Amino acid sequence: MKLSSLATLIALSAASAQIAGCGYGELVRLYFQEQEYQKDQELIAEIKGALLADPQIRRAPVQVEAYLGTVRLSGTVSLPDQKQRAQAITEQVDDVESVDNDLIVQEP
Repeated sequence: MKLSSLATLIALSAASAQIAGCGYGELVRLYFQEQEYQKDQELIAEIKGALLADPQIRRAPVQVEAYLGTVRLSGTVSLPDQKQRAQAITEQVDDVESVDNDLIVQEP
């Protein structure tokens, strides 16, 4: 994005915020929330890719959620080893602060 386009975007955002009754502080807060959301989405994508690359886990229906580096794994796996493996893979991903492993072992 060109510098003039960025300056225009910031000016329009500030004007929109004032019209909507939203102060500059609120605009900054919303900007940082959006940045955090984007980082969480990138983290989820990276974890899902790592899980899909593992032959033990790739077929298991594992859901991944993230909020500020805290990751929650949910779904079902068929072996206790898969549950532990999913957690180990997740913990190896950069920017993961902690893992809540809510995977349920449901043997066939």
